[in-house]
Amino acid sequence: YSQSKKSKTETFSGSLDYDKNIATSVKMLNDLREENKSLTVEVGRLKQKLNDRDGDIRVLRQKLVSLREADSLIKDNTTDREDLITQLEILNDKVKNLKSDLRNVIDEKEELISERDAYKYKIHRLNHELKVLMSGDKECIEGLDVDALVMENKQLSDHLGHLETEKELMNQAILKYKSMLETKKKKCNIKLNIAENETILTQEQVRYLFDNNNKTLEPAKLTEVKNFVFAIIEAMNDRTLALAHQRKANKILASRITDLEQRLNPNTNSIKKQAHPSQIFLKSYDPTKIDSDFDDKLNEELKQLNKTTLNGTATSNGIIKGNVSNGMNSDDLKLPPHLEVMLKKALDDIKSDKNK
Repeated sequence: YSQSKKSKTETFSGSLDYDKNIATSVKMLNDLREENKSLTVEVGRLKQKLNDRDGDIRVLRQKLVSLREADSLIKDNTTDREDLITQLEILNDKVKNLKSDLRNVIDEKEELISERDAYKYKIHRLNHELKVLMSGDKECIEGLDVDALVMENKQLSDHLGHLETEKELMNQAILKYKSMLETKKKKCNIKLNIAENETILTQEQVRYLFDNNNKTLEPAKLTEVKNFVFAIIEAMNDRTLALAHQRKANKILASRITDLEQRLNPNTNSIKKQAHPSQIFLKSYDPTKIDSDFDDKLNEELKQLNKTTLNGTATSNGIIKGNVSNGMNSDDLKLPPHLEVMLKKALDDIKSDKNK
């Protein structure tokens, strides 16, 4: 009985466990289904996020590409700007060099013009002297003293040598003072932040200079310096006034000396002996006729060149047939036609400059 009862209880507990397992499995299946549904929803949501992130990544990539292009453009612009700045600096240096060259050319032009005028006056004077000498004027020949001419030439050559030595000394002194002035100017420019091309100080720079000097000097020393400067200025004014009076006195003495020479030199054959014998050849010399004589000679040369160019154009194969009106042969025309044209053009330019 006990065994049968035990077996019945075991079979009943086994059936209860089976029912319990089925219930738990059904519950687990339902839970799994719910979890599967939630996971599918989560997967869809994650796919949507992934698509959104892909879109954001595309937009960011486009922005990155545009930013890189903008950076490249900015770099190109900066490089172009640097190139333009370097070119501008080079051009500024060239402009400065051209300005200095222009100043040098203008100075050379002025020197050449002065030399040309000096040579022109000298040629005109020498032509007049040769004309007087070759004319064979008896009064001039009788009043001429060869020894006096030789002595005058020697005296003038010595005076010229002294003047050349003085000129060399003056040039050396000028170069020395110029170098000292340039070094001093550079130091002042560095202290006052002035460019090399600037030659005029502004009011602020002058005020800065005086303020700095006043700070370094005491009031007593400053008054002493001012008094010293005023004394130097007064002394310079006195020297300039004395120099002006000395010049006037020298002019008066020179006029008196010339009057005395004219009174003391006796007349020979109605000609006064000159203090300088070379002045005999300058009899009736008028320096105001230089330009008119030069223009007349230039016109004559131009007329001759016109005739020669006309004759040159009338020739063939480089053989000049001659000019009957002027009586010119082929031996007289030494210049080829193109050189004559160039010479004519140069003379025309000279005449136009002279008229201006």
